[in-house]
Amino acid sequence: VTRRAFLDTLRRYGVERIEPLGEPFDPNLHEAIGHAPLPGIPADHVAQVVQAGYVEGHRVIRPARVLVSAG
Repeated sequence: VTRRAFLDTLRRYGVERIEPLGEPFDPNLHEAIGHAPLPGIPADHVAQVVQAGYVEGHRVIRPARVLVSAG
């Protein structure tokens, strides 16, 4: 409940959470911390989100820390 209230408060101020799972890797929004050979996930796509990222409008507050699929 506390986490949801916190995220709602951030949203009211225009801060949104980055949800990159399964999307192509974008170095402007994501920080790659490693590669993982995962079948079924295309190469250079986000395979796992290690730490959520946040944006305010078009400005990145914190990039999402992710593992990128090697194919």
